[in-house]
Amino acid sequence: MGKKKNKKVLEQYHHGIRTYREKASDLFERQLVYISGGAIALCLGLLQSEDTYIYEGNMLAFKWALGGFIFTLLLNLVSHQTSIKSMDSELDGEDCKSQNWDKATSYINYASMLTLVIGLVSIFITVIQIQ
Repeated sequence: MGKKKNKKVLEQYHHGIRTYREKASDLFERQLVYISGGAIALCLGLLQSEDTYIYEGNMLAFKWALGGFIFTLLLNLVSHQTSIKSMDSELDGEDCKSQNWDKATSYINYASMLTLVIGLVSIFITVIQIQ
C-alpha cells in the first residue's frame, strides 16, 4: 500500500514539474518575442528619425542589431516546431526520439538567447555612437 501511495505522489510531483516547465518555456519564448519585436521597432524608428544619423561607421553595428533581433524571432519559430515534434514523439511512445527533439529545442533556445544578446549589444553600440 505504501509503495502505491509513494508512486502516486511521485507521479503527481512529476506532473507538477512538467506543468511548471511548460509554463516557464512559454514565458521564455514570449519574452524573447516581446524584446526582439520591440527592438526591431526601435531599430526601424532610428532609421526613420530625423534627429539621429546612422552613418557608415555605426551602420555595421546597426545591421548586426537588426539581424540579431530578426534571427532571434526566426529561431523562436524553429524552437516551437522542434518542441511540437518532441511532444508528438512523446505521445507516440518514442522516448528516445522525444529526448533528441528536446535537446534540439534546448540548443535552439540557447542560440536565440545568443542572437538576442548580440542584437542588444549592437544596438547599444549604435545608440552610443549616435550620441
